[in-house]
Amino acid sequence: MTPLYTALAVLVTFIWGVNFTFIAWGLESFPPLMFTALRFFFTAVPLVFFLKPPKFNRTLFIYAIGTFVMQYAFVFTAMHLGTSAGLTALLLQIQIFITVLLAYFILSEAVSRMQIIGMLVGVLGLSVIALNLGDDMPLAGFVCILIAAIGWSFGNIASKQASTQATLTAAQQGSGLSIISSNTGKNKASALSALALVV
Repeated sequence: MTPLYTALAVLVTFIWGVNFTFIAWGLESFPPLMFTALRFFFTAVPLVFFLKPPKFNRTLFIYAIGTFVMQYAFVFTAMHLGTSAGLTALLLQIQIFITVLLAYFILSEAVSRMQIIGMLVGVLGLSVIALNLGDDMPLAGFVCILIAAIGWSFGNIASKQASTQATLTAAQQGSGLSIISSNTGKNKASALSALALVV
């Protein structure tokens, strides 16, 4: 990994972490579901002038509902119920091993020994948090974050399926450079099109 990519990875991590603090501030002024709607309203409205309305696609719809609706609606609700920003950011990462399990059962992807060890460690960490529910992590907030993580995980699987479908479609239309250009264009538009379906 080049120094530039390393710096970009650190920057993304920083923005992701700080994001939860700003969410907490926003929830002081707006109810969680309204705040979720406003977040994607102001994201999607400018795209109306640059993207055509996407055709309905079941995989893309699942991706939109899981990644955007379920994840953010339940994360915002959890924080509204009193879950701290730090624990929310930490616990939400349980989606990683949920995604691995879903990929195994839905996409038939192999699970390595190291992934199994990582999931066991994640379950132990989750158990420690669950056994110490308190002011920073009310039970209702804990459940909301788990639902958000599950939604995000299904969104990850749908995203993988959408990428595969785009590759197959491009392969049917041509070969060589046309495959690369078509696949690249679809991948760039997929997340933006999903936002249009959500709002």
